[in-house]
Amino acid sequence: MMSGRILSTIRSCIAKRERRASVMIKNMRDRLANERTYLASLRTGIAVMAFGFLVERFNIFLSYIGRSLGATPLQSGQSAARIIGVGLIGVGVLAMLVSTVRYALREREIDREIERKGLAILPDIALGLLLAALGTFLGFYLLHIGLR
Repeated sequence: MMSGRILSTIRSCIAKRERRASVMIKNMRDRLANERTYLASLRTGIAVMAFGFLVERFNIFLSYIGRSLGATPLQSGQSAARIIGVGLIGVGVLAMLVSTVRYALREREIDREIERKGLAILPDIALGLLLAALGTFLGFYLLHIGLR
């Protein structure tokens, strides 16, 4: 009697699990991969923005310390650091906007079960090149300031 109840309960649980499995969201792996990629892009954009803010604030800190020590301010160096900082913040915002658009497009493609081929990697390459250019500019700026 008891074993009959246990078997009945087990069968009931298995049946419920099978019904739940058939209700699973279509293409769940693709959706989760798309979401992970989107969140990673957002984190990258936030990190780039934070680095731009750091460059800008560190420049203000250096100019304040320089003035307190009686040094003449370097106007060209300060404007270059400001350009680099604001540029990095802009690149971070751009990265977040591009990743948001790409996330929405991928979700639509997943819904319609469309396989997209072509230049899907082009925005990533463009942002990478822009970051490399800003990093190179920042390196030359630091070398220029260090040689004075």
